[in-house]
Amino acid sequence: FFRHTDAASRNPFRFWQTVAGDLVNQYTALRADLSNAVKKLQKQQRRVEDLDIQSQFQELIKSPLEAYYSRISQSDINKEQVILLVVDALDEADRRDIGQWNGLLGTLAEAENMPPIFRLIITSRSYDDIRGHLELKCLQETLTTGEYVTEESQADIKRYLEYRFALISKRIQQQQSNISPTWPGKDIISQLSNQAAGLFIWAKVALDHIEAGGNPVKCLQSVQDSSSIGHLQGLDGLYMIILQSIYQNLDAEERDILQRVLWTIIMTKQPMDILSIEQLINAPTCSLWWVEQTLRPVLAEKRHDQLLRSCHKSFTDFMLDKERSGHFVVKQDTHGLFLVDSCLQLMNGKLKFNILRLTRGCFNRDIVNLPEKVSTFIPRSLQHACLYWAEYYPSGQFATNRDNLIQNLEQFLQQHFFHWLEVLSILSTRPGGYLLRMARQWLGSFNSDLHQFLTDGIRVTEFFCQSIQESCSGLYSTILTFAPRAIPLIKHYHKQYHHFLQIKGGMHRWPTRCHNVFLGHQGLVHSVAFSPDGNTIVSGSEDGTVRVWAAHTGKSLQEPLVGHQSWVTSVAYSPDGKNIASGSGDMSIRIWNMFTGQSLGKPLEGHQHYVTSVVFSPDGTKIVSGSFDKTIRVWDISNGQSPGLLLGHNSWVTSVAVSPDGTKIVSGSGDTTIRIWDISTGQTLRSLRGHDDCVTSVAFSPDGTKIISGSRDRTIQVWNTSTGQRLGQPLEGHGNWVTSVAFSPDMTKIVSGSYDKVILIWDASTYQNLGHPLKGHKDYVTSVAFSPDGMKIVSGSYDRTVQVWKIPDGRPSQQQKQSLQAHKNCITSVAYSPDGTKIVSGSADRIVRVWNASTGQRLGQPLKGHPSWVTSVAFSSDGTKIVSVSAGTTVLVWDISTGQSLTQSLECPQYYVTPVAYPPDQLKLACLGWRFMGHQSCLNSTAFPAYQSKASGLGGSLIQPYFLDHTQDYVRPIAYSPDGTMLVSSSKDMTVQIWNSTGQSLKKTLRGHSGLITSVAFSPDGTKIVSGSRDRTVQLWDVSTGQCLGQPLKGHQDRVYSIAFSPDGTKIISSSHDRTIQVWNVSTGQRLGKPLKGHQAGIYSVAFSPDGEKVVSGSFDNTIRVWSIRNMSTIQDEQPLEAHASSVNSISGVFLTNSIITVSDSDADSSAIAGKQSSTHDWILNTESGWILTIPDNTPVAWVPSILWSGLHTPLTQLVIGISQTVLDFNGYIPWEEWET
Repeated sequence: FFRHTDAASRNPFRFWQTVAGDLVNQYTALRADLSNAVKKLQKQQRRVEDLDIQSQFQELIKSPLEAYYSRISQSDINKEQVILLVVDALDEADRRDIGQWNGLLGTLAEAENMPPIFRLIITSRSYDDIRGHLELKCLQETLTTGEYVTEESQADIKRYLEYRFALISKRIQQQQSNISPTWPGKDIISQLSNQAAGLFIWAKVALDHIEAGGNPVKCLQSVQDSSSIGHLQGLDGLYMIILQSIYQNLDAEERDILQRVLWTIIMTKQPMDILSIEQLINAPTCSLWWVEQTLRPVLAEKRHDQLLRSCHKSFTDFMLDKERSGHFVVKQDTHGLFLVDSCLQLMNGKLKFNILRLTRGCFNRDIVNLPEKVSTFIPRSLQHACLYWAEYYPSGQFATNRDNLIQNLEQFLQQHFFHWLEVLSILSTRPGGYLLRMARQWLGSFNSDLHQFLTDGIRVTEFFCQSIQESCSGLYSTILTFAPRAIPLIKHYHKQYHHFLQIKGGMHRWPTRCHNVFLGHQGLVHSVAFSPDGNTIVSGSEDGTVRVWAAHTGKSLQEPLVGHQSWVTSVAYSPDGKNIASGSGDMSIRIWNMFTGQSLGKPLEGHQHYVTSVVFSPDGTKIVSGSFDKTIRVWDISNGQSPGLLLGHNSWVTSVAVSPDGTKIVSGSGDTTIRIWDISTGQTLRSLRGHDDCVTSVAFSPDGTKIISGSRDRTIQVWNTSTGQRLGQPLEGHGNWVTSVAFSPDMTKIVSGSYDKVILIWDASTYQNLGHPLKGHKDYVTSVAFSPDGMKIVSGSYDRTVQVWKIPDGRPSQQQKQSLQAHKNCITSVAYSPDGTKIVSGSADRIVRVWNASTGQRLGQPLKGHPSWVTSVAFSSDGTKIVSVSAGTTVLVWDISTGQSLTQSLECPQYYVTPVAYPPDQLKLACLGWRFMGHQSCLNSTAFPAYQSKASGLGGSLIQPYFLDHTQDYVRPIAYSPDGTMLVSSSKDMTVQIWNSTGQSLKKTLRGHSGLITSVAFSPDGTKIVSGSRDRTVQLWDVSTGQCLGQPLKGHQDRVYSIAFSPDGTKIISSSHDRTIQVWNVSTGQRLGKPLKGHQAGIYSVAFSPDGEKVVSGSFDNTIRVWSIRNMSTIQDEQPLEAHASSVNSISGVFLTNSIITVSDSDADSSAIAGKQSSTHDWILNTESGWILTIPDNTPVAWVPSILWSGLHTPLTQLVIGISQTVLDFNGYIPWEEWET
């Protein structure tokens, strides 16, 4: 049953878990099936507590019962007892989490589909949502109270009265022999049963009062008289009589204590025991037993937890209604203020640093005997105060005469804010921002300093919620280190604490941030939308579900909407917000009731391929859908019919929208066109051309005069609806496909999402980027939309999250400005100039950039001209030119001084080209593993006829052909001998081949690998070759004999990507997809030291420093790391360079000195800052969790906001380019547990 006064007994999430436990205990025949169900979950690595309500019902109840039913014979079924589940007082379940509440109702409604041995009886008040889910699923019987009470109910209550009076009479006879054994007699019992009017609670309360109220005869008379108290009847009259009896003959002090305790029991958010109540309201301990006994008639029977609860919800309602309870009414305003003040006083007196007395910092999950420690050091009263203190403040304006409350609030915020967060962390509850928000609301502008502290606290608790939830010790250093140092709350606590990490760079102000992250989908999120009132958000996912979320809290409002047989590609609200439409890969469209989650009618079926986009018409009578079948359909919602098809696109339809007046449809397609249609006739009105690739998203402006479109060509275009003309130039700024576009409601802004994981906001009149890129998604952004008030943006992503963003205001920070200057996609190649003063980088954003190697500042303008990813870059030998190659393959040569391309490019569409710098004065090109020599100056472009010959040229110079006929295989990596007389290559046949320098004469074929060869290199003296392979091994070869030297070098756990010789030829390094680098002794073939670990993904490229003492590595985790190998017995990860936003595919360069170069985030100072190396504490950044962990014990030091990861200097990092840098200083840091000793 559900009980409104008990959190555990009214929690919908625990319901089916409890039922499963009862089934195990009471039905032995089911134990095997239930045990199998739990084992199945364990095998799938799923925990019961992690299942949503629908899954709990399916896995713990329905599936085991179906399994049991299927294995028993018909004769056994006839003999089998029916399993009867009685759910009492369903209306008293906790409804605050709408998602859980609707989930429970939905699963109860599914009982009709259960095996016939299962029966369900539910008792409840008649509420609309309960009736909506259940009235069509079950038989209903209405039981009335009052004048129309049934004879059965009357007889049941009479039997209850007779039973209780018999017990009372027996006790009285032991004390008063003159009481009749049949007291009080049949007539009085009949009278009382009539007074109860069908309410068992009336009978229970009356008998509790008679039994505990002193003289039972007088108490019985008062109960009989309760029916004649003025206008009060039934329970109200009884409650009034009992209260009058309780309070009579009490002096003022006793009355005050009793009243405070009773009002506290009525008003507290969670039940407490009498001792906790005493501690909270500071009542005299000696009076506790007396208070509890006196209030017994209006309290529920105590259970094992000893918590005090109101006897019934009706008594709580009575006490809160002045019309019913008169002068006994709970004065909520007065007592609410009293409770706020009491909570603050209790927290100020009891909160302290390291409240659990932990001996070392750790994650909360690792605290030994946590429940016992909580019980010992955080009493229930203090827990209650920390969780609910601000909720008791009454509605209305702040009471200006509450000086004590202001003083207590000030003390709490200035002395115990972090101690409070520590307790919230330990209790695994909400981070507390909602309480601070409530306090700020009732404080208003009364005290500006406290108002600012509360505002700062809200930002802190929301921004650092992950660290607060995960580590009660780590939250201190996290917030004190990484929160903006200028905000008053942090400035204040910097004076109180001194031993946290110091920082250079970091956040000088709060970043443009994600307001909320919604977690729950098990697959990528394809589509998101705001409801018309802005209160809810709907999302559709690859996991086949539709979810509805509370826009302000991120809470799921109901169980996932399940029905589609494939991924959900598009979702939309109806104009009135009552229904949701969803399109799916199962070629159907479904309509859902937003409030109940029920599917309305049959799916709309007709498309012959995936449905890609759905939208309601403005009047809500139609749905328009686009599909992979190249068609658009208009559906009549009333009958589910689609009378015709809109035909015209030559490829799939990706996106559709309806004009605000409902007369037109706009569609985007894979055929690169946009079409405008007449919705009534289905005729094409205009075809808009201008994009160079698939149009992914289209939308009308709110007034219908403009259309915006996003495309895989990475641009956004704005069109005049009437003329079809493009307005202005394409909006360029994304580094990958634009996936979604939308107008703001006031038409002043455009928002776009992209596969570059970034959301951009544009000025809708000037078409300029507003300079506030929203970064936070960890994978492709798939869908964006504005809230109806234009103040927020919602986005969906491949990272399975839905995120809500506040629209940024003000000028961009230095960090945002630098972000605009940086590459918009993964860095594919980097190289140093010959003099080491410059760095060139190429990226998947098709741009080449040049940087100052000392400061990281950008030099000149971005070099634009490539039609595809830039795959490789290099400087000319004199450092005056840059050659860059793209995946097209296009080769461009740039003049560094002017930033101009020197000549037109030539494209080689069948092959990839890699430029290679080779001393003394030539820049060669290698294609398919070949170098072609002959030109004496920088090559401009190349063109390669298929496999037969190759030609290259510079401007008007001679084009020289090179013939190639040795193999039809695609040749893999190559390397040149130091003297330039030989080259080594590898092939798909898993061989290593040695050729002369022209590639015309095969000298030797080396066999030994069992997988594709990924990398080859010559030793510095040219006598040896080393090769790495997908077979996870490294092999060393003798060039003169072609023989393998020794056994294959084994140690990697996955494919080898890259290998290199040290400059002195004594060592080999190899990198692998297993995220490690191995160092090998060339002479012995033995591995030196331990593998170098630190990268979070496969390591694609490695190289030695010129002195051979360091190793540089580039990884798919988007970082470059430099490692020290001076002493191989103590190999250390020296310096990850974490500036890149995607995979690092190539590295080249020189090594800087041991200084640190940082770039300030201050808007006033963006110059370089040089400093000494920070102290070398052993630590790593776990990029899965964001925590800095000490080595080797993995103690959490601080959680790093993801916005800082790319610029964070891990130990000995020298430079990060293209983003604001953050340098941690461990000097002065001491472990958390030693802060107060």
